[in-house]
Amino acid sequence: MYGCNLFTQGASVIRMMWFFLGNGTFQRGMKKYLGENIYSNVAHDDLWIALTNQSLADGKTIDVKVIMDTWIKQMNYPVVNVSIESDGNILTKQSRFVINQGNRNHTETESELGYMWEIPFTYTTSVEKNFDKNDKDVEWIHLNESEKMIRSSIVTNDADFWIIGNIQQYGYYRVNYDQRNWKALTNQLNKNHTVIHLVNRAQMINDAWALVKAGMLGIRTALDLLSYLRQEEDYIPWYSAVKELEYVDDMLSYTALYGQYQSLITEEACKHGITACVVQAKSKFQRWIENPEINKLAPDIKETVLCTAIKESDYTVWNSVYNYYKTSPASEQSLLIRVLGCSKEPWIIRRYLGFSMDTNIIRKQDTHLVIRAVSANIYGRSIAWEFLQDNWLALLNYGIGPRRVGQLLVDTTRRFNTEHVNSLRAKYSNFERELSPYFNQAIETVGNNWNWISNNYNQIEDWLITHREI
Repeated sequence: MYGCNLFTQGASVIRMMWFFLGNGTFQRGMKKYLGENIYSNVAHDDLWIALTNQSLADGKTIDVKVIMDTWIKQMNYPVVNVSIESDGNILTKQSRFVINQGNRNHTETESELGYMWEIPFTYTTSVEKNFDKNDKDVEWIHLNESEKMIRSSIVTNDADFWIIGNIQQYGYYRVNYDQRNWKALTNQLNKNHTVIHLVNRAQMINDAWALVKAGMLGIRTALDLLSYLRQEEDYIPWYSAVKELEYVDDMLSYTALYGQYQSLITEEACKHGITACVVQAKSKFQRWIENPEINKLAPDIKETVLCTAIKESDYTVWNSVYNYYKTSPASEQSLLIRVLGCSKEPWIIRRYLGFSMDTNIIRKQDTHLVIRAVSANIYGRSIAWEFLQDNWLALLNYGIGPRRVGQLLVDTTRRFNTEHVNSLRAKYSNFERELSPYFNQAIETVGNNWNWISNNYNQIEDWLITHREI
């Protein structure tokens, strides 16, 4: 059903379709579709027809094919800009969301649909506070509507009034607001964050930082949105925040602000070496390594515990994890390869990279995973890039295909910025021409990183000066 460009979007788009059809219509339509087409060859249009017919049978007028074609026949997804007009109506504007704005009009990404979508828009407000929406609450923003006015009687004389779009993130689109609304949402989170559904708390964080990357929102707004996290006790918003801060961490790691940033973001304790968390991780590790079968680590903390123990200990800990890796089940080996790349010691990192090309130590199919693991480590990324420059031909001769070597080129440089742009260009002639698409991608990514730093460094510095804790 989905092309490779949309493979990772499939589950989200199906979930959105389930929402706008309604659970009953979706279930009945799927049951009928499967029953009528058992042992038959089908195309995705057959599913759209079946669900449309079920929609009509249930008294709804939803043309599933028209809707879904906008989601599976073009790249990317939309952002919906939401604002409240002076008369209380809601103005929505849809546009294509891309991180690199310069690629909007690239001929390779043209769409017959003009990058417009059929969008099932939902919302709630600080007056309504209803996060339990269903298909009856959908306001459709249609393919031919770059702007859509939603009739409402919202009163806007309250400075703390807010609106949130995409309730529980059922829709596969981002939402942006004017500065007044972002500020009101931030104030609500600090006053009582539980008023807003936890999925939408995570969504706001995720959307805000994505919009910063796309140049559609100031970074101070995204940083201010995190100020409530000292009160947050739910996993999903924290997961969203941690994932977004990984990019900030990567970008600041080569700058003078990194130490100040580390001291401020204390909630990621293990990542930044906070003593109490490190001690606890080491204790858990010691119990685990003595008897992994009995003293099992919970899956959601295992990688953090092992990575922290390796980073904060000597070679004996690294070696004990490696020995466990050699006899571990296949289901655990990818995780173990990642944590073995967590060391702070350059000599251990270089030795591990050397091991990656010895089949007696590391399986050949895991070689690229070793290099990728080291490149994800702040202490190892420059070493991994150096290793790739020195050994790319040896890797090809070792049996690591050009495609995988090319992807390693992208992976080992994607956290670089500043002077790394010129460094990459200078190294271009050293690589095979068949790697040029990957090289161009790497240069583009590093250039985007440099633009991000240039646009946001001073604002982050000012914000860090005025905020001592999150």
